[in-house]
Amino acid sequence: MWTLSEVVNLVDGISEYGVGRWTDIKRCLFSSSSYRTPIDLRDKWRNLLRSSSAQKCSKKEAEENDDIALRPLPSNVARRVRELAKIHPYPRQRGSKKSGINRVGSVIASQNNRSSPISLRRRGVRMKK
Repeated sequence: MWTLSEVVNLVDGISEYGVGRWTDIKRCLFSSSSYRTPIDLRDKWRNLLRSSSAQKCSKKEAEENDDIALRPLPSNVARRVRELAKIHPYPRQRGSKKSGINRVGSVIASQNNRSSPISLRRRGVRMKK
């Protein structure tokens, strides 16, 4: 069970380090609690996102929704979670490192042209004809 102070620490960590820096958040803000792992922090953040967006619904919709936590978040924490969710979307979207074309798209395009990509030729991989 997470305490309110732990939730606030997690929100502060997301604010300072961003999403995906679970080990850094654990090391700096949860060093005294050995039972909280970086995976626990990630899962709690995902649950906070769900519960904060559910609190925007009306009370009738909230009662019908079974995925909402038993204890609602304080409104100031829920508001801060929603603000951070806009700044740090989760899961993070990853792009290719060098160009705007993703790797799968480049391989598919090269298969359509019946030519093999340079990276595959260097490895000695043969394309199907």
